[in-house]
Amino acid sequence: MSNPIIELKGITKIFSKEFTLENINLNLYPGEVHIITGENGSGKTAVMKIICGIEKQDSGSVFINNREISLNSIYEAKKEGILYIMQDTNLYYNLSVAENIFFDKLSGFKNLLGINYAHLFFDCQRLFDELQIKIDIFSNVQKLGLAQKQLIELAKAYVSNAKIIIFDEPSSAFTDSETEILFFIINYLKSKGISIFYISHRLDEIVRIGDRISVLLQGRLVGTKTVAKEMKRDVIKMMTGLTFDQRYPKIKSNIGKAILEAKHLSSQNILKDINFFLRKGEILGIAGLAGSGRSYLANCLFGAINDYLGDIFIFGEKKNPKTPSDAFKSGIILLPEDRIECAVYENFDALFNLTVMSLRRFVDKSLINLEMLEDTGKGYIERFSIKPEGINHPLTHYSGGNQQKLILSRLIMTRSRIFILDEPTRGIDIASKVDIYNSMNDIISKGSSILFISSEAEELLGMCDRILVMSNGKIVADLLPGKTTKEQILYFATM
Repeated sequence: MSNPIIELKGITKIFSKEFTLENINLNLYPGEVHIITGENGSGKTAVMKIICGIEKQDSGSVFINNREISLNSIYEAKKEGILYIMQDTNLYYNLSVAENIFFDKLSGFKNLLGINYAHLFFDCQRLFDELQIKIDIFSNVQKLGLAQKQLIELAKAYVSNAKIIIFDEPSSAFTDSETEILFFIINYLKSKGISIFYISHRLDEIVRIGDRISVLLQGRLVGTKTVAKEMKRDVIKMMTGLTFDQRYPKIKSNIGKAILEAKHLSSQNILKDINFFLRKGEILGIAGLAGSGRSYLANCLFGAINDYLGDIFIFGEKKNPKTPSDAFKSGIILLPEDRIECAVYENFDALFNLTVMSLRRFVDKSLINLEMLEDTGKGYIERFSIKPEGINHPLTHYSGGNQQKLILSRLIMTRSRIFILDEPTRGIDIASKVDIYNSMNDIISKGSSILFISSEAEELLGMCDRILVMSNGKIVADLLPGKTTKEQILYFATM
């Protein structure tokens, strides 16, 4: 075997009292896909940040082609041929899709008059046709959904000059169709001898594209193995201690009458005559590809988008919420698709993030009862296994999965009756997913209902009572999980 293109030896870094990376040894060979997996908070992203110069190790060394390097920024990493595609996209929101993709190559499009935009847009459209990406290249990135932004990041990797690419949960918002684009890009990069560190919790991805897999647990390397098709169960056991059959702990609920109905809902040619109902105690799944209108529908129901036609009935009354406040007062709460942009208060601690929507519950004679507030916050953090457990930690101390559980706990604390969960398990590990599923069980056991939007057909089949499939702004199928397959969901989603 050839020598590794990059090697980590004895990497150690103390991040806090609760978390330390300890003696991490990893390597990556030319043209290899090395999967990095483990529970949220295990240190996967922390290791990648050290490789890219975002974080600095306390001890240990990083070598590229047997040459020790010391990087202090992503810019320096790029000069060494390292490209980091982050889970939370890193795009220029004020620029077009085409400008974002070729941002590092804009000098190649310059002529005497400046940038030749005709050439730029032509090359971008040709690239999208080749990759079968259906996004308007002239669109401002700010207007796009999360899955579309992640597709743009993939296209950036495809045209880059990098020798080492780090993908951090690149398919977290993708359906099976978009994931195929990702696999095409990865196979193309491998064929060029480009080396890839690939962070993922998706078992199908691991066995399909990985050459080797390393599992991290609480800042330590559990082990590295060659990927084999039959290793799904072993990976789950290594990561969580769970058996394969314990992944979807759906409980049986008493389903009642319809409590939410949409009738002839249409908006801006994105939603087209949407009609559906959600019943008391029901988990109703919504599947669909990026751009199908799933998240747009969620925002209409929550009043975050108000330029729609048609009617929304809540508990039998026509409400048509025009603001999130209207929806909240009517008993609807939304967990948005993009956690970082729309739900996280990064500069505040866990207690604030957990209780900010429920402060009225703790008011006593016009003052907030801080003792009751803190006791309740501690109870939720313990109940939903949120780590680290201290309520006064800033949110930056929490991994993506624990942030997601914290935000879902915030919603549960509001005691709402209708929960719209838009990709609640996006980019989190198997154990944290099970915690989210159990939280969903907790919601419906109290008589509330869930509209569950997901890109993962498997979890929709495992956790839902019914599944609606959207395509091109329409509901094209209403399916029962026990009589449906992943292939059928994909068939309807691509209609």
